[in-house]
Amino acid sequence: MKQADIHPCFSCKLPDCDDGSPRCALRRASNEYSRLNKAGEPVSNELRTKANIAWNELYSHTRYREKAERGGRS
Repeated sequence: MKQADIHPCFSCKLPDCDDGSPRCALRRASNEYSRLNKAGEPVSNELRTKANIAWNELYSHTRYREKAERGGRS
């Protein structure tokens, strides 16, 4: 299954993109993954992929910006 086929945004119920909303499909995927992972419950490969996509969409730009500000060092 390709990432484009399961991207959380394609199943989002919000009329307009609002990644700050608790109903945002990106946030829901991320929160569901975190909840299951913290509880020690099994996480499906599909949910793992959705959570990875969500993290990249929501947070990766901040991480890369912080890394660039430090001069590219981890």
